[in-house]
Amino acid sequence: MQEQNCLGGILADEMGLGKTIEMLSLIHSHTTDLSSAPDGALATVNNLPRLSAHSSSVERAPRTTLVVAPMSLLAQWQSESEKASNPGTLKTLVYYGSEKTVNLQKLCCEGNAANAPNVIITSYGVVLSEFNQVAGMDGNRGSHGGLFSVEYFRIILDEAHFIKNRQSKTAKACYELSAQHRWVLTGTPIVNRLEDLFSLVHFLRVEPWSNFSFWKTFITVPFESGDFIRALDVVQTVLEPLVMRRTKEMKTPDGKALVPLPPRTIEVESIELSKAEKEVYDWIYTRAKRTFAANVEAGTLMKSYTTIFAQILRLRQSCCHPLLTRSKDIVAEEEDAANAEDLSKGLADDMDLDTLIQQFEAEDENGEQDVNRFGAHVLKQIQAEQHSECPICAEEPMEEQAVTGCWHSACKQCLLDFIEHQRDKGEIPRCFNCREPINSRDVFVVVRHDSYEEDEALYSSPGSSGNHTPRISLRRVKCAASAKIESLLFHLKKGRREEAGTKSVVFSQFTSFLDLIEPVLARDNIPFVRFDGSMTQKARAAVLQDFTSRPKGLVLLLSLRAGGVGLNLTAAKRVFMMDPWWSFAVEAQAIDRVHRMGQPSEVVVKRFVVRGSIEEKMLKIQERKKFIASSLGMMSDEEKKVQRIEDIKELLS
Repeated sequence: MQEQNCLGGILADEMGLGKTIEMLSLIHSHTTDLSSAPDGALATVNNLPRLSAHSSSVERAPRTTLVVAPMSLLAQWQSESEKASNPGTLKTLVYYGSEKTVNLQKLCCEGNAANAPNVIITSYGVVLSEFNQVAGMDGNRGSHGGLFSVEYFRIILDEAHFIKNRQSKTAKACYELSAQHRWVLTGTPIVNRLEDLFSLVHFLRVEPWSNFSFWKTFITVPFESGDFIRALDVVQTVLEPLVMRRTKEMKTPDGKALVPLPPRTIEVESIELSKAEKEVYDWIYTRAKRTFAANVEAGTLMKSYTTIFAQILRLRQSCCHPLLTRSKDIVAEEEDAANAEDLSKGLADDMDLDTLIQQFEAEDENGEQDVNRFGAHVLKQIQAEQHSECPICAEEPMEEQAVTGCWHSACKQCLLDFIEHQRDKGEIPRCFNCREPINSRDVFVVVRHDSYEEDEALYSSPGSSGNHTPRISLRRVKCAASAKIESLLFHLKKGRREEAGTKSVVFSQFTSFLDLIEPVLARDNIPFVRFDGSMTQKARAAVLQDFTSRPKGLVLLLSLRAGGVGLNLTAAKRVFMMDPWWSFAVEAQAIDRVHRMGQPSEVVVKRFVVRGSIEEKMLKIQERKKFIASSLGMMSDEEKKVQRIEDIKELLS
């Protein structure tokens, strides 16, 4: 057996412990000696298609480290490089977009070492793109002048689980990058199975384990045959000299925390769906259960797995908002019809009281309309905070005062129950006072805005006085909110009242749900920015800069998949997980964007879970997956197949 020959390794510290800073420290402390002769490329056994790597076509870059990271982390690597270095000691180049026009061979070659960048930062997407270009030129690396035309002093793959599949094009592209030293950074070296490790070992060119037939003989085959101890002993032998891993729970020899972090509290908040939301959920659940039962009876469960899983996805979406389960075209048509009706009545989802009174008084002067005069009178009473008795329950003052489209007032819940009661009897709901037809869509609650909601406007107006009157508005009760959004609003407002300026991060795996949260935050004057996978690298960097630097309280809306890895969000100390993921490890990764080195405050996490729903069952599956992960995923393909069926049974039981 050949001796392992690896210049580099796997840094697998738990998320949030500063892997980026450790690598920057290495870049500063370990540099090449330009007087030394160029080292030849390390020998490797590689059964994948290879690009030609003639010495004449690849230029040695003795001073340059290449960092490959997800697109969302490019700006962060550049920012951390600047913060961790004295001015002028580290030159960085973000090789992305327009910067790709530079010829890296000329820029980084030994003859230009004094002017060469110390760090080149690029994305996995750029590596794959240039790999395809060079492959199309019959493997001529030098003519392109790009990433593959250079032999770097060091390559660092950040979030290296991006190459966990050895057969993926991205993994194959990364294998072909040339360097003397190779490092991989990942908080999750094993995502689903032991074979994930092989891809990392193959990139590091650890002989003989980078040969898949060798790996298969000594690790995969014993593993699949049930000889776990033998297989894991070999894995441990391979990894021991390669891997450095530390966790947040580790202690120093004197018993202190290895990395002192502020406390973190994770609370599961049980959400109760409204009657309308529950009806949508129950309908989708019944349909999914019927499909599952029919396929079990027919013995076609695995064939119909995709169909059943799509219905489960709809079920999860209905826990967030019923609109997520409906056709966009139908929703758009309904919104157009509702907007046309509002226009004819002069109504809107959110109406400023002052503006409405002025509008009524102007119309009254022109046309002497009794309804306008009465409307202005009612609204002025509200403005003067005159307490009135609810005509339905006789409570004084009304609890959550609401008004109808004909401008008569009652408690919000009394009014909605009154309308529902008449509907249940098969009657057209009519106003308790004037007998005009009314509906729940035209019920508006009186909102007295807290002074903090005006802070953003005051902050941008230096001459503003603090003695302003809080705004009052009439807000449509049925205005495309959901139980989860209402709960989120409650906590955001409560947090801002208790501690002004607190920043929060809101995670959801559904960008369409973030689309629905946005207008509600805007309506309530809660400032926010958004970060998701559809944005360009520059737009992402601008959002993160804005979120970090703006001094006032701000909410960051973040898609779980785009923002779950690598980002540093220590400017926030409140996290809201709007929906659970199948594995809690993914949620934990997202939470660790906030709870990590550099976080000075306690972090509070709210996980919103709908009571009695598929989401509660997902939490049980998460617990089981934690156990499976702790046993290194020791399941055969057949066992995994059985487990998937068991998961579906549990979800639809």
